[in-house]
Amino acid sequence: KAMQMGPVVKPPDESPVPALVVILASFLLLGITGWSERRAVAGGAALLLAGFAFYAASSLQVDGDYWSHMLPGFVALRSAPLVFTNLQGGPLVTNHASLPFFGALAFAGLGIGQLVSIGAVSFSHKVHIFIYLLIFSIMTSTAIGSRNAARNLDQQVNTSQKLPARVIFDPCCFCCLGFLFALHQHDARPVPYLQHTLLGMMLISIGLLMLLNSAVHLLVPTNAPVAKMARLVHAFVWLLLGVWLMQMSILFYLFRPDPILFKRGLWGMRYAPAIGDDARAAEEVFTYLAFDIFLCALAATIALQLGDPSETLTGKNLAGKGKKGMVLLPMEDDVVNEA
Repeated sequence: KAMQMGPVVKPPDESPVPALVVILASFLLLGITGWSERRAVAGGAALLLAGFAFYAASSLQVDGDYWSHMLPGFVALRSAPLVFTNLQGGPLVTNHASLPFFGALAFAGLGIGQLVSIGAVSFSHKVHIFIYLLIFSIMTSTAIGSRNAARNLDQQVNTSQKLPARVIFDPCCFCCLGFLFALHQHDARPVPYLQHTLLGMMLISIGLLMLLNSAVHLLVPTNAPVAKMARLVHAFVWLLLGVWLMQMSILFYLFRPDPILFKRGLWGMRYAPAIGDDARAAEEVFTYLAFDIFLCALAATIALQLGDPSETLTGKNLAGKGKKGMVLLPMEDDVVNEA
């Protein structure tokens, strides 16, 4: 008798070209927006991205949930090196306040768009509005914190022993998001449902690590091994969160050809590895998680092997002077942080 190997997944039944166009265009425009050192180029890419999102929704039937996973995923991915080089630890600070400011506007738009299109009639709709509000609050807090950090650096203010104003607010927002994603049924399909549960756990982990980092950096010097390790672990979870969110957007939420049917991504189009058995959903989801952790660990190892950015970049970047790079706050030689 032939060995029973479980259900056989059917081969793809539609062209991958539209999906590839959306994915590649998203990655290209997001990459330019987030990593360009010229504000004019980054701003132009952001405008092109907004125009492409409108075109994709109207002509390619790209679902709004694709952007509501892709955008925060990219922000998390972009934030990972910034978290590692933030010598005060704790809440995220960016080079320029414009990036989180535009993020806040984007999620304000998503929330207003939902209110206008479908309202907040059901409990689930209200939960979605609350999620948009929490992300909007985090982005706004980050924009304000980044602007204050730039002002302190310009005025050469020593903040090494100052308790950050965001030390409680930001971690609590992340934990609230984690509770909502872990327990709210965002998708009735078992595999996406479990992926949202793990997403919630990652968000709670970031909130707790953010609080822990603030405490560590108030107790020990910024160049202490325990402080560097705390920042590294914190940054790694941000990296994993970004990969996980962007992966979810591609796998499950690319298109919605019919408002009644489930949203479709590479997973539903049968271009992504899948078991095809709801009873083994946990096995499938944790396989994806293991693969993502491996990729993130490999990327972090390569980045560390190429050099510790906190040893080569200076906080002068925030003021637009000195070497180019991503460091946001004064570096070890510039900070007097007595234990």
